[in-house]
Amino acid sequence: MNALIKKEFGDVLRWTPLGMIGAFVAAWLIWPTQNSHSYAMEESLISQLGLAAGVIAVALGLLQSLFDTRNDSRGYLLHRPWRHSQIFWAKVIAGFMAYVLTLTPAVIATAMYLGWKGIDWLPVGAGQVIPFCCYAPFVFVLHPMVIWIANRNASWTGTRLLPAVGVVGAVLLVWAGIESLDAGQMLVGTGVLVVAIGLAVPLTLWASRHAFTSESYLPPASSAQNFCRSNVVLLAISGVVLYTTVAAFVIESLPKEARVYNQYMVALGEQDEWVQVRTTHAASNWNSMTTATRPIDGKAEFESTKQLPLSKSGTYLGTALGQDRGQWLNRFSNLGSFESDSTAGGTLTLTRDGDRILAYNYNGLQGVITPDGFSPIASKSTGGFSGKVTVLTLSRTARKNFSPNDNPVLMDDAGLYQWDASGKSVKRLLAGDFQAAGLSLGATSDASFFWTISGTTLTRYDLELRPSSEETLPFVSEIVEMTYSYQLPLISLHAAETFEVAPVRQNETVRIVRADDGRYGLVRSDNGRDSQYRMLSGDGSQSLASVDLPIPAVPISEARLGGAIPPILGFIAGVATLLGSVQVPASHWLWILALIQGLVAAVAVWWITGTRGFSQRSRIAWVVTSTMLGIGTLIGIVAIYPKLICEACPRCDQQRRVDREACEHCSQAWDAPTDDGIEIREQEPNLAPAMAEIS
Repeated sequence: MNALIKKEFGDVLRWTPLGMIGAFVAAWLIWPTQNSHSYAMEESLISQLGLAAGVIAVALGLLQSLFDTRNDSRGYLLHRPWRHSQIFWAKVIAGFMAYVLTLTPAVIATAMYLGWKGIDWLPVGAGQVIPFCCYAPFVFVLHPMVIWIANRNASWTGTRLLPAVGVVGAVLLVWAGIESLDAGQMLVGTGVLVVAIGLAVPLTLWASRHAFTSESYLPPASSAQNFCRSNVVLLAISGVVLYTTVAAFVIESLPKEARVYNQYMVALGEQDEWVQVRTTHAASNWNSMTTATRPIDGKAEFESTKQLPLSKSGTYLGTALGQDRGQWLNRFSNLGSFESDSTAGGTLTLTRDGDRILAYNYNGLQGVITPDGFSPIASKSTGGFSGKVTVLTLSRTARKNFSPNDNPVLMDDAGLYQWDASGKSVKRLLAGDFQAAGLSLGATSDASFFWTISGTTLTRYDLELRPSSEETLPFVSEIVEMTYSYQLPLISLHAAETFEVAPVRQNETVRIVRADDGRYGLVRSDNGRDSQYRMLSGDGSQSLASVDLPIPAVPISEARLGGAIPPILGFIAGVATLLGSVQVPASHWLWILALIQGLVAAVAVWWITGTRGFSQRSRIAWVVTSTMLGIGTLIGIVAIYPKLICEACPRCDQQRRVDREACEHCSQAWDAPTDDGIEIREQEPNLAPAMAEIS
């Protein structure tokens, strides 16, 4: 076995320098040279260098399979004292060794470059190559996929390349799973990774092994060597993926009716009464919108009205729950750029690195920010934020997102801080574990307040300028409306009023509205439809009224995807809509078209399985499968089971399969061929006379 591995490795070793050059060029193209190109290096390595790794895996698979498909090469290879399965595994092991050898120089060079730049010049580090090193071994699954394709008993113009659809789809699915982990959806991302890797790798290896050891000998359709469960599962999935992709592309290419986007919310009306608000955005211009309101009970129709003041539509509080306060994949995260009078260029870009913040400009690292203060030298910084720190989202309203362009407020698990961009210092504003916080801008500076939620306490704070500040308190002005930004001075917070509220739930939105008489209201929502609301008072009451907002309408033209997606997904979308667990529900036409697709697929599968000699039990199983997975199942069946070759039976005159000894209708065996008198048949030797002489 070792000698066979050495032989296979030696055959591909001479080609590895070409792969090394290609991998190095792909890595070199993504090496960052400035701040803006440095973030998400892990993602860039996985996507771009991962693409090069896929090309290398495919190339190695071609080198180890296509040359051996020639009759002379294959005959020489198989007439050796090794089993066919041993030859296959030797190819895979040798291919993996060459794959690792080809990528290693590019990975080492990238790690050295990132380590050399370090954090002194750019927010990068040598350890950023680790996610790619974890992802690259899975990409090698494309190598056995090529061996599978090369040895399949199928036409190149037919379904020969179908396995590539499923396996490449699995590689992309793993990348999507990594992205889900990065977005904080640990459960979803982990599930995707387990399913994709746990199924794709073993199924591809076993299907490839079967094709190499059995299918390449062109066994008859009735032979047991023609069947492999891994082959069945992967080709069926590949057929579904292919149909869904092509059908969705065609459907999306068709003309669509212009969609009008409606958004619904609870707000205060002109008379400070609770109302339902519908904001309609034109399909051609998102900024062109109209506003309509109706009583909160929803018994009347919406009537057009002028746009509500920002105070009555409310300000969202930035929540620590349900938002990304730390990434699993990327070490460094861009927190934004802020003005600084004491910095060359006038701005500093803040970058999160674990429990600290790095401040950069075009000259490189300017210092490290921690709760202990600002350190110009990274190695001399002390302390660290509690958990992952983030720049708090301030003043996000239902219509706009007003952002401070200097002196941002920072939030971690231990409290709130303000970064003095010009003085390069940090001040703790509040201590505590806050689940939500935000700044509500009023029409005047004395109507702007800060809000926090900690546990069951909602607190309103008055803003006060710090003595060193020369600015004024922020408020909504014409300039703020136009630029979506405001100057946030150095402030201090003083608790003015507290209210008892329920704790903030995961992914819940919290909004503060203000009436003309100075009272405040609270609006909370989990999924955008079920909204709870009440006016705030200091009597300790926590009870909120509740209302179900209308479901946004989905045009029929967008529901045509029901004819492309697997029917089981249409069913799941329908159930999620009925349960109200999705913010933008699916149209009922989506379910209907998905159901029609499932029924059409079931009828077609029942017919095609009959033409391929399936048993009654197998036909029923495939019909059930096609009802759930759709028309793509037909492609899988055509790829898995070849078309039967039949001839008329001389006894019953019905079409019978030529690959079976007996007729499936009358059990008649094939007639022996007639002799022409020139046949030479091998016969058993008559050894009786010789044995008699010996005895």
